[in-house]
Amino acid sequence: MSYYQLNTDESVLHSNPGKASAGGLIRDNSSTWIGGFTRKIGITHSMATELWGLRDGLTLAKLLNSKKLYVETDAKAMLTLIYNPTSISSHPCSSLIYDCRHLLQLFE
Repeated sequence: MSYYQLNTDESVLHSNPGKASAGGLIRDNSSTWIGGFTRKIGITHSMATELWGLRDGLTLAKLLNSKKLYVETDAKAMLTLIYNPTSISSHPCSSLIYDCRHLLQLFE
């Protein structure tokens, strides 16, 4: 079965928080480039930047009609927040976390 693979990463310059941007790419199961994205975020911290990158990548994968998606990221703390079943309503990034949780459910 064919699938897409999403790779995301972030950059926060000089300090945390600092000038932030995120980006990523989507390839098919043959490693052919399908699409990419970047986002200039502004001044924020690395967790928010990682979440923006994941959210944008998942949104792009959905727009490309991906059904099965593998996600690669180096942000273990972000994944812990997304997959932890406890409430994160008081977390400063709760809206981004909820968006990522919802988008992830749209893929196999």
